[in-house]
Amino acid sequence: MKDNGNDNYFLNTELSINSYRHMLSDTSPLAHAIDRNDSWPRLAKLALRLGHTHFAELLIHASEKITP
Repeated sequence: MKDNGNDNYFLNTELSINSYRHMLSDTSPLAHAIDRNDSWPRLAKLALRLGHTHFAELLIHASEKITP
């Protein structure tokens, strides 16, 4: 089965989220949202509100790229 570019992009985004999660305190609202497996747009909104601008931009871009 041929691998789709969106599959790789999805996986890389999930890996980025996982890596970012490890940098956050367990008490962080963003960490809690990641642990709950909130949607990327929801994570992006929270990240922006909490000042995690670069992370939010990554999630916004990923959401736009993956969502048809």
